[in-house]
Amino acid sequence: MVEPGASGPRNRHLAGRAAVPVADFEGEPGCRAQCPESGLDEIMDRVALGRLVTVVGSAATDRLPCEVSAVPVTDLPPTTLALCWLSRSSTPGLPALVGAAASGRPLTSVAA
Repeated sequence: MVEPGASGPRNRHLAGRAAVPVADFEGEPGCRAQCPESGLDEIMDRVALGRLVTVVGSAATDRLPCEVSAVPVTDLPPTTLALCWLSRSSTPGLPALVGAAASGRPLTSVAA
């Protein structure tokens, strides 16, 4: 299970809070109810620049840049994170990723 967290620039007033309800960040400039269809790095860049406030899973908190703060959201339920891939995928790092996910161990590197 992944706990939701509101991600926003560290210099905004919500950054210092222990937790927030959705209503506290809905009116923030750049707030989006749905995460953009982009990679996490691009999303965090937009958050760091003050162009986006969105909810990310707690599993992403170790990848947040120093300019971004994540605050637990009190009124959103945890979600289940699922990995999906095409059965015909030949991505070299896929077996390591699947093995790490199945074992619960951290994945330190994946071959490109």
